Amino acid sequence: MPTEVRRMIRLYKESYEGPAWSGSALKEYLEEFDPEYADLRIDDSYSPYELLLHIVQWREYLIEVLGGEDANERDENMPFPSVEESTEADWNQAMDKLDASQRNILAALEDFPEEKLREAVPGKNFTWYVLLQGIVTHDLYHL
Repeated sequence: MPTEVRRMIRLYKESYEGPAWSGSALKEYLEEFDPEYADLRIDDSYSPYELLLHIVQWREYLIEVLGGEDANERDENMPFPSVEESTEADWNQAMDKLDASQRNILAALEDFPEEKLREAVPGKNFTWYVLLQGIVTHDLYHL
């Protein structure tokens, strides 16, 4: 019988690489995106490039906290990155960071103790389970 950590690993893999129950997985969706439109805005919305950086930013926060860093060191209400103009190289670099974050999250989850899921993240009023689920939800929200 799979453990909850195993289910979490599967959720990260499926929501990132597919097959995702919701349609396109995060990486599938972003790989189909033309970086030529990365700076496009509708009214005062965030650009696709800023959204990508924001997703990476939150995943890197998770990796830091999983690695033992203080969850309060980085403000959890991180502002969106503000970028006026990006290049295709910028987009590709951000995609590389996204891929690295996926590898690092999966590696951290491989050694994550099952019983720790129910514990509060140090200094926070939510559990590790909520944080881990929340990152996946956050990723998909911004598609």
